[in-house]
Amino acid sequence: MNRRRQGPLEEILVCLPELLTEIVSKDGNQRGFILCGFIDSVTRTTPDLNNLLLTCRRTMPQWEYDLFEKHFNELFKIMHENGHVPDDEFLKRGWPADQNMDGMPVIRDAGIRNERSQRAKNLTHPRQIQLRVLEAQRAKEKNAQALGHMFMLIRNTYCHQRRSRGDVRGFSFIIYNPNATL
Repeated sequence: MNRRRQGPLEEILVCLPELLTEIVSKDGNQRGFILCGFIDSVTRTTPDLNNLLLTCRRTMPQWEYDLFEKHFNELFKIMHENGHVPDDEFLKRGWPADQNMDGMPVIRDAGIRNERSQRAKNLTHPRQIQLRVLEAQRAKEKNAQALGHMFMLIRNTYCHQRRSRGDVRGFSFIIYNPNATL
């Protein structure tokens, strides 16, 4: 082994037991979840609302904090069941709609096709994963249908060229119907 590479490798190997102990320990695993508010530091089971709100990038007004406190359990239940809290649930409970760059209200109801625009979303929730799988299947079927129509058009063009040259043996036109299913 190259002497230049041996030094850093030895350092890693010397520290490895300590690193693995820290990573695998229960406290090491839970520390990140506690800091983000996913679990509280006392019971280590339920979310900590204050730590969750500290992850917000802007200063939260008192009225909004009060709304969170008042409706947290209801919203958490919706999130737990569906992996997403739709905008209409926030609007029903008194939060204003998000605003675009022009200050106009924006309702984010695009569904699974536009996940990046949704707030209050758990990407790893089983329901959300199921919705993405269904959307991928729909897109695949739609693409397959479009591809089939494209092949029919190509074949018709090829047949037309052969026919115009007088060579029509074994070729037939396919009637193109854009609404047909394959």
